[in-house]
Amino acid sequence: MLRRSHRVTTRLFEEVLKRGRVIHSPLFVVRILQDATDSGIHVGAVAPVKVAKTSVARHRVRRRIYEAARSSISQINPGISVIFFAKQLVIETALPDLKRAIHDIFVKAGLLR
Repeated sequence: MLRRSHRVTTRLFEEVLKRGRVIHSPLFVVRILQDATDSGIHVGAVAPVKVAKTSVARHRVRRRIYEAARSSISQINPGISVIFFAKQLVIETALPDLKRAIHDIFVKAGLLR
């Protein structure tokens, strides 16, 4: 699981939604905000009801996204806030493939060191 210090706060979530740029992939819609004043790396995950009907399934999807993002967090430049919005395919995707997809998004966005 991702540390609480690396998770997106409510205030930061709203800011990333307003000002963040969007990147699409088969598994996610991602919003990314680069903030030079913040030296931390923050990750958020959203699993809408459209993806999973029960709250248990939605929380499982969010936990899997956090776990997959945790492996790439040490390679990201500081001052980045990222929110992953899950799509339907995330439910059937294995964890190694999820990690690879998140790493590919970070490469596509140019966030890695």
